[in-house]
Amino acid sequence: MGGVPKFCGHDPPIVALVVLGMIVGESSFREGKHSQGYRLAGTPDIFYTMSSSVAIRSTQIEICFLNQLDPNDKLPVIVWIHGGEFEIGGGSTYEPYYFLDKRLVLITFNYRLNVLGFMHLDDEFLSGNYGMKDQVMVLRWVQKYIYLFGGNKEKVTLAGSSAGAVSVNWHMYSPQSSGLFHQAICQSGTAKSIWAQIPRHVAQKRANAIATMAGCVFQSIKENVECLRQVPAEDLVRISKSLRIWKDNPLTFGVVVESPTSDEPFVTTSPWTSTVSFTTEKPLMIGFTSDEGGLTVNGLLEDQGKALEELGENYKRLFPVLMTYQFNMGLISEEAVLKVTEKIRERYFKQEKIGKSTFTQIKEMLADSQVIYDTVQTLEKYKSPKYFYIYSHRNKHTFAELESNFLDTSGPVHSDDLISLFKLQNIFPDAEELDEADMKVSELMINLWTNFITKGDPNLETSSEPKWNPVNNDELYFYKIDVNPTFEKLDWEKSNFYEDLEWHSKTN
Repeated sequence: MGGVPKFCGHDPPIVALVVLGMIVGESSFREGKHSQGYRLAGTPDIFYTMSSSVAIRSTQIEICFLNQLDPNDKLPVIVWIHGGEFEIGGGSTYEPYYFLDKRLVLITFNYRLNVLGFMHLDDEFLSGNYGMKDQVMVLRWVQKYIYLFGGNKEKVTLAGSSAGAVSVNWHMYSPQSSGLFHQAICQSGTAKSIWAQIPRHVAQKRANAIATMAGCVFQSIKENVECLRQVPAEDLVRISKSLRIWKDNPLTFGVVVESPTSDEPFVTTSPWTSTVSFTTEKPLMIGFTSDEGGLTVNGLLEDQGKALEELGENYKRLFPVLMTYQFNMGLISEEAVLKVTEKIRERYFKQEKIGKSTFTQIKEMLADSQVIYDTVQTLEKYKSPKYFYIYSHRNKHTFAELESNFLDTSGPVHSDDLISLFKLQNIFPDAEELDEADMKVSELMINLWTNFITKGDPNLETSSEPKWNPVNNDELYFYKIDVNPTFEKLDWEKSNFYEDLEWHSKTN
């Protein structure tokens, strides 16, 4: 089976989890039974493009053999969680070709997204976090069956990017995930990201709005949920899009802190709660790209930058939507929202007119508020060995070019580090092979990641590259991933600014 990028058996290991707020067992899937109108048997792994936002229909595990297997092998396992704002994406996007000469087993999979995966109405009938519970079932599957594929269940690394990274970090807080993995890699996202957790009252308000638009208005929550289960998934996803206020913002779905009385809650405490401790401390690799905000800003360049001009003219209304704090920070009055908004404006723009001319400041604001602050906070609070990186190489291709009004930026934007790890043919169908510089960075990154997955330490035993030391809490040093990598101290002085804003999601 050496070099086969997907499981090729006659009975692929599939966990079917498709119905709103319900779990359909593995046996039902294999027997071809139907439930609530959704076909469970023979459903292919489905890739959803950046624009389609179609809810997931099945959870399909794909086993990638990354070398010639020996029956006695116990290879390290990496379980990869795809990103996509908890609304889009698919595991099959991440083709493992750059890992093929490494002694690893890579698992990618799908999980419920959008309404089916994250809508929360109440604790009893529609508690939410179903996409996260799908992920837990995959981890349990790995513990039970991965030995059949030469994998070591005692050496499982959970990794992901963006919403996938957020998911990884949430599993580190969830008692359901305790003991199911042993190391973690978070690329551009943590459970402390401002957009990663939806307050319960906000999630319930959105669920009620979806139910009303779907015609599910009954006297009891139970009747409303039963009605919603009869609505086609595509209709629910289409309805959910109407909750966006401006340019696909705010992000509609995320993890909800459940009540302890919920049925098998995924998580019942916030990562920001001072009494929260990680279920089990484990080696952590964490980082982001050097130009995180560039992806979102490139998406606002339509009509010669009119969206950026609109952002400037209406910043009091649009900043809170774009950065989600109007909803997720628990601000209870317009005055409180405006106070935060004015502080942000002063910090990044002073009295300068906001628009296309402030492209750089807007990128910085978004990177700081959506990724960097929560990453720094996670690093400072985490106790086990932690390795911090910043991906600084600009590849020939970039996720920013997927935007119709792409403006060349100085560095790699959000998700560009994935180009060095995976062959992303679904995203860049016309892309040529990596050029010399891109290949050098890819080989470096694959080696670093493989070492961490294998032994919990990314350093190469025989290498001319700089040593990557774990972070201590006195100073944040990071490994700069580039053609010529370096080990540098983080120069970022905004922690106090965001701490004073109490920049984090509230539970209720």
